[in-house]
Amino acid sequence: CSPVFCPNSPVCGSFVPRWVLDTNGGLCRHCNTCFGPLQFVEAASDCPVCFDSDCLQVRFPCGHSLCTECFSKPLRSVQEQPPTEQEFGCPASDDLDVQDTFIEAWRAAQPSRAATFDAALDRWDALDSERRCEFLEVLRRCPLCRRLNPLSGDFVTWRPAQAVPMEWHC
Repeated sequence: CSPVFCPNSPVCGSFVPRWVLDTNGGLCRHCNTCFGPLQFVEAASDCPVCFDSDCLQVRFPCGHSLCTECFSKPLRSVQEQPPTEQEFGCPASDDLDVQDTFIEAWRAAQPSRAATFDAALDRWDALDSERRCEFLEVLRRCPLCRRLNPLSGDFVTWRPAQAVPMEWHC
């Protein structure tokens, strides 16, 4: 059960247990649901976005390439973390079992703060869903040509390896 790198690790950076890759088509869960296996090539030319020439690049099925840094920029927008109970006054604990008890007691003692937290978490969930939809749309298209993909006959340059979870559908 030793950790291994996801084959897309130049973009995602995932270092996960082998069973995670085995249950997600050979990729980490994030890569499997977002973009499937990527083709990496050594830079034959400058990245058309940042003009870096000494970099590993992601090649799209249309033949265009972007450096891994430019390709992964949209990933950063979906890595924002949700609000926590501690931001709304709940005491923290390193012990997860005790933390659940703290949260229950906090909710009972401060229902208005708990309701404010729930509303903030709902807003974050809605925004996160929108960000993920935008993220998937950005990653599905070649930023350079946007022309028809010769393999699928539409504007999408590649498809996720498996179906996208329902909460990610736009």
